[in-house]
Amino acid sequence: MTGVQTCALPISSPAVTINVKPLPSPRPLNFSGLVGQFDISSDINEVSVKTGDPITFKIMVKGQGNLTLLEPFSLNLPSDIETYDPKRKSNLSKTGNGMGGTTSFEYLLIPQVKGGYTIPAVELNYFDPVQKKYVSKSTEPNQINVSQGDRKSVV
Repeated sequence: MTGVQTCALPISSPAVTINVKPLPSPRPLNFSGLVGQFDISSDINEVSVKTGDPITFKIMVKGQGNLTLLEPFSLNLPSDIETYDPKRKSNLSKTGNGMGGTTSFEYLLIPQVKGGYTIPAVELNYFDPVQKKYVSKSTEPNQINVSQGDRKSVV
C-alpha cells in the first residue's frame, strides 16, 4: 500500500505586461471615469400628488463596464421640493467579458408647494472603448403636478 506525501514545489509563470492607454482629452466636464457601454433611464411613481406626499424618482443605469464607479446623480430641483439622499441598488456580475449589470438610485422627493414642476433630464457621460470616444446619454424630463394637501406648506 502506498502512502500519500505532500510536498511544496516552487511554481512561477512568465510576467504579463499590460499597456493601459490614457483616456483622450478633453474629457467632458461631468465625466466621472465610467468606461464601458451603458444605457440610462428614469421612472417616477407618481405624476400627480398633493403637497407633502412622497414621490419616488428612480434612475437606472444598465450595461457593461465599471459600474462600481457610478456616483449618485445631482438633481437640479426647485427648493420647493425636499430631496433626500438616494438609495443605491446594484445587481452586478463579473464574466470573462468584464463587469456588467444594473445600478439604480432611488430618490425620495417631497413637494412642499402646489404647482407644476419639471424634474430635469439626468445626463450620463462615459467613455466607450469600442467607439473610442466619449458618449453622452440622458433621461427624459419628468413632469409632476402638485395640488394643495391637507397640511400647510412648511417652506
